[in-house]
Amino acid sequence: MLSVYAAGEEVRDTRTNEVLDVVEECVATVQVERVTEKLSYAKIIKGDVLKVTIGSRLRREHHASPSQKTLQSLPSRVLSTQNGGVLVPF
Repeated sequence: MLSVYAAGEEVRDTRTNEVLDVVEECVATVQVERVTEKLSYAKIIKGDVLKVTIGSRLRREHHASPSQKTLQSLPSRVLSTQNGGVLVPF
């Protein structure tokens, strides 16, 4: 399962106005149902579908089941971010 995070307010340095971080809110949990060469299909297990928007980030949950380990070994176009998140091509 993957947790879906929506980007919220930017946290900025008060002196330089540099963006330091973006506050994120976990809005849903999804389970990948099908993977193709260019995209993946997921079912929302819990949460609010209206809060899952373009730009939402997905992260693996800490406790992976055996079926998730199988999905993780499949080729994917999902990109990892520096802070542990993933960007999905949809």
